[in-house]
Amino acid sequence: MSGAGALWLAGAMLLTSSASLIGIQPEGYLMLAAGAVLAAFGNVLYFELQRAGGIVSFSQIGYVGAVLGVAGGSLVLGEHYAPATWMAAAFICIGILISEVMKRRTGRAAAAHESTP
Repeated sequence: MSGAGALWLAGAMLLTSSASLIGIQPEGYLMLAAGAVLAAFGNVLYFELQRAGGIVSFSQIGYVGAVLGVAGGSLVLGEHYAPATWMAAAFICIGILISEVMKRRTGRAAAAHESTP
């Protein structure tokens, strides 16, 4: 998936700019390779989270990514967001926390019920 994504990205670069891949400086190739490696790592992490977390946790991955993107944009890039954005991020975090607590409680109750003779 990451290799195909890198090829599509290279094609898009050729179509939208006057530069060609041959004219890219060596640092540019390193950046393309780093992007492909990071995307591959992200895919592995994404699928591992899907496997380990179950369907409910998996459905929340996009929301977690959005909150992390807002936090990263603020901390790393110096972006400024409206208070409503931070409030929405807080509600997302609270909702995920509640969901995970309830999932663990339900899992413990089901395990205790199964072990009762």
